[in-house]
Amino acid sequence: MADPGPVESRALAAARAIVAGPWSDHGSASLTEYRGSWCLRLATGGWSGNEEALDGFPIELRTYWRMSARGGLHIYGIGRCVADVISDYAQAEKEDADA
Repeated sequence: MADPGPVESRALAAARAIVAGPWSDHGSASLTEYRGSWCLRLATGGWSGNEEALDGFPIELRTYWRMSARGGLHIYGIGRCVADVISDYAQAEKEDADA
């Protein structure tokens, strides 16, 4: 990935802090570099403790929101051309789940 600018650097730092934070066995958090961008995937599993972790969600990440789905799934994309990257990433995850 090319060196991120200052806004992307702050967003990546916030994403890393969230992934390192406490998550129950009912949820998960991952940050993956994919095709020159970063994908932050949060799944709260609907558990209130995980949902509360999102209450104070950093403003640096809110602008990178790409999708939310039932069950507390939230996906954020940080980097260039994130719409295409997220689409590719979501398709790859779906294919993995179907396999």
